[in-house]
Amino acid sequence: MGEYLGVITWNVRGDRAAQTAAQRVQDLQGVLTQLAGTRDCPVDLLCLQETSGHQGGLMAALAGAGWACQTLRERNGQGDSYVFALSPGSDLAFAEAPRPCLFPYQSPTGSPLRYPAMARLVRRDGTRVTAFTFHAPLGGAREEGLARCSQFAEAEAGAGSARYVLVAGDLNIDDQDQVFDPALGRYVYLLRRLFQGFAGVSCHFDHVLCAPDRGLGNLEGRAFQTTSDHDLLYCRIKLG
Repeated sequence: MGEYLGVITWNVRGDRAAQTAAQRVQDLQGVLTQLAGTRDCPVDLLCLQETSGHQGGLMAALAGAGWACQTLRERNGQGDSYVFALSPGSDLAFAEAPRPCLFPYQSPTGSPLRYPAMARLVRRDGTRVTAFTFHAPLGGAREEGLARCSQFAEAEAGAGSARYVLVAGDLNIDDQDQVFDPALGRYVYLLRRLFQGFAGVSCHFDHVLCAPDRGLGNLEGRAFQTTSDHDLLYCRIKLG
């Protein structure tokens, strides 16, 4: 079994129209080829946002190449789709079907309300890994959605059933974004405050975070330009 766990997150921004689907498939295949030629850069897990799921070109191409794919809607049974995909050479398997993490929004303003999705995975050696992906809404619901996503992720990490807990998605927040904390009387970095015990890599709005946080020495990230207006973000996590 490998020393590293490789994770990709990518806001695809659509893969249904024929030309767009072909572009997105070519993007992904190009990145996977580059990583395959780089030492110790496995790709085990894909977390894709804003896809067309079963009707999109990416999931069809991945399934045809032997990837194990699961899809859920970003909204509550509506809207675009998330895709979780495990590579045919990965040590990981789905322990159960992924599920949405639903909750009532108290500030339902801004873009369509979207929810995190969670996939529980298991390695061949029995190591449990839980992955969350999230396409955070914009507007007044953004911070509430991020706070609830962090609560789900922190609860999963605190439960102790998973050795590693990942958050990989388009969080619609830069790692330098700040909010004012009245209790402290100063501005604080929102991302670091929300995901306590997580460390990660970022590319603008796209992030891969991992708990436990053993320092960034066990995390390495790389961004790849794509025909989407989001770069594809790769992160390898050193296990052990």
